[in-house]
Amino acid sequence: MLFGAHFQDAWPLFPFGLLLLVAVVTDVTSYRIPNWISLSLVGLFLVAAAFSPEPVAWWSHLGAGLFSFVVGALLFVFRPLIGAGDVKLMAAVSLWMGIPALPFYLVLMSVCGAILGVGLWTIREILARWGPRFAKGREPLPVPRILMRHAEIPYGVAIVAAVVPMYLRFPIFWAS
Repeated sequence: MLFGAHFQDAWPLFPFGLLLLVAVVTDVTSYRIPNWISLSLVGLFLVAAAFSPEPVAWWSHLGAGLFSFVVGALLFVFRPLIGAGDVKLMAAVSLWMGIPALPFYLVLMSVCGAILGVGLWTIREILARWGPRFAKGREPLPVPRILMRHAEIPYGVAIVAAVVPMYLRFPIFWAS
């Protein structure tokens, strides 16, 4: 089983984690998640599944990825709550989860998103109210876009943040 107790079974962890880290950094800095990241996660899943020593529940994983993509696309199209890059990243990560772990992951992702939203709102309000007072007689310091009062929330951070407790709760991402 992938991500099992044996090191040779856990080889996808490094590229998986690295791709997620790149997704967070690009989302925070540019509010974009490049397609190559999501496609690489899908490709890595396919390679990891092909070389997994245990059988893979393909329909479970494909179903989880497809379900997340459809729900995310609906959130994007009918009321733009998340960006298109977020939808693709969420679907690619859900592909790794499988249907049994998907509900727990989606709840965790929602909680992480709420914490991120409240945290950013709080920081933005503090900066908007107190920032000008610290710049008395000087040019105000430039504020990164993520900390501007009406900026969007980089939801890719919540999508990735939910993966950590998922790995701790489900040491094996594969549905059996």
